Amino acid sequence: MMALNVEHIVDQHTTVCVRHSVWRNYIGAPKLNSVRDVDLASPAAALLGRFLKWRTSGPLFRTRSGKRELTRNALRRFHSLLKKLGMAERGFHAFRRFRISTLRADGLPGKDGVPEHLINYWTGHKDQTMNGKYDYSSRTLVGWRKGWAEKARCGFDVPNLNPEPGQNWSGNAVDGPNGPNLTNAQLGCI
Repeated sequence: MMALNVEHIVDQHTTVCVRHSVWRNYIGAPKLNSVRDVDLASPAAALLGRFLKWRTSGPLFRTRSGKRELTRNALRRFHSLLKKLGMAERGFHAFRRFRISTLRADGLPGKDGVPEHLINYWTGHKDQTMNGKYDYSSRTLVGWRKGWAEKARCGFDVPNLNPEPGQNWSGNAVDGPNGPNLTNAQLGCI
């Protein structure tokens, strides 16, 4: 995630091309099987496009000076945000676990899970089955992959990108029935 550049976000922000990894703040080649194209549902793509604004190059996650954000600093900000939300500290791997659970549609009645070999492709895991070793559909059938991305959706409600006055980015009143809600400034979003 921290190795991504804006140039790796293609096809109107619906595809993330994973071509590098970061280890101890050094960008290098990813593990075997980890070069992949991750397809996003349109709500996530819209949110990503909004985050990128006019940028066409450079690190996806950057400092104010434009340099690549260090993993430890991003993790520190992530932990700060979790604390403000009243959630336990966790690492970036929580995103991977959440995404896999969402794609499998674990415990969601009436929802079909994404085919396991496509989940393996999107997450960079090796398909251990004999059929998986010969299956190239995840790499070549782009329309099919994108269809599954739309069907699976994000697994969460995308925040309101244009809040009304007196509302925060989630669309809730700033002072809601359960107490004060966090604003963009408090979350460090602006």
